[in-house]
Amino acid sequence: EAIRRDKPTWDPAWNHERFALSWTTEMYGYIFACAQLGIRHFVSDRGQEIAGFNSVLRAPIVHYSLKLELKDKKSWHKYYEDAGTNIPDPSLGKNEVQTRVLAAFREARDRCGPTNH
Repeated sequence: EAIRRDKPTWDPAWNHERFALSWTTEMYGYIFACAQLGIRHFVSDRGQEIAGFNSVLRAPIVHYSLKLELKDKKSWHKYYEDAGTNIPDPSLGKNEVQTRVLAAFREARDRCGPTNH
């Protein structure tokens, strides 16, 4: 909450619609909680692949913040209104990372039911 009250000192990017503090508060909360509890982490420059940017899957984590341009000339993005129900077939992914992300989302939707969140 203290971070929200300190808005005048925020980096301008925090006010951008795609990088608003709303989604980063969880990230900062985790970091601050770990610091208070003395939890340490090993940080690697290959900790994650970014779907829509990286094409080869080497890292254990796939981050899906970018719009995916698919083989059929269509696209999918988590911000689309029907993103949680209309997940493209994984075969439409242009590379290993896109295919993996689409397969994981379809599996989650099939197991848990559709959502738009």
